[in-house]
Amino acid sequence: MELSKWTVFEYIRQVYMRTGKAPTLAEVCDEMPGLPEESLTEGMKEFELMVNSVRSRTAYQLTYRGKPYGQQYGTEGEMFAAFARLWPTMHGLGWMKWKPDRKKRVG
Repeated sequence: MELSKWTVFEYIRQVYMRTGKAPTLAEVCDEMPGLPEESLTEGMKEFELMVNSVRSRTAYQLTYRGKPYGQQYGTEGEMFAAFARLWPTMHGLGWMKWKPDRKKRVG
């Protein structure tokens, strides 16, 4: 079998789908001895392009009673942070900036 960038791409994709993590450079080299360095770097670049294009199309948005609420977020972490900020407000608690009352002294 001829080793090409697509062989590398397919191997990385299969490992990524199975484990959720892309293999390291050393793991790919161990799996495919005699692989030309050019094929290795091109295959890894193709995989990164594929993963980044899928991530860039993903957007997260909060919903309230099944309807979109607020802005869209680029990452799951941003969406969870927005949800955490909104949680008290959604339950009637609200937010208030607290400043100590310097006139009253305790003690």
